[in-house]
Amino acid sequence: MQLPINTLGTNNSILHKPAKMVTKEDLTEGVYDSFIKNLVDTAANLPNCVGLAANQVWTSTELSPPAIFAIKGDTSDTEGNVGWGVFINPVIRPTGRSYKEYEGCMSIPRLSHLKRRHKNVAIIWMDENNNLYSQKYGGFYARIIQHEYDHLCGKTLVNKRPIRRKNKKK
Repeated sequence: MQLPINTLGTNNSILHKPAKMVTKEDLTEGVYDSFIKNLVDTAANLPNCVGLAANQVWTSTELSPPAIFAIKGDTSDTEGNVGWGVFINPVIRPTGRSYKEYEGCMSIPRLSHLKRRHKNVAIIWMDENNNLYSQKYGGFYARIIQHEYDHLCGKTLVNKRPIRRKNKKK
């Protein structure tokens, strides 16, 4: 099921609410199974989407969103379907030099923002089965991970300058 995207001007409080850690018990009991499936389904069906954090689709204003995000994989199966990686309770450590580049956000449509990011990132996370992983990413994937992690911390690009408007589709 596709979920509505929280955008600036609609559900600001959710976008700025830090995510809460997901417990091993929640994963064992399947508390977030349907939410994770819907998060990935939503991301996979959004044009140009390469990552989506829980804050961007969470609907409860009383409960904090879970610390979960998904990013688009760089490989596809034999039918050409691209996989999505799910990161639960991620902890990141940016490494290497930083650089500035414009980036977009599904929650801030038609705008891109100049943002400084590190070229590399080390990340530790859990999957839906309570398995712990550690990996290093570079380049575009490092940028996506840092962007989605910012969402989990309740940060958006909205206050960053300069902003560049994207052309509206005609």
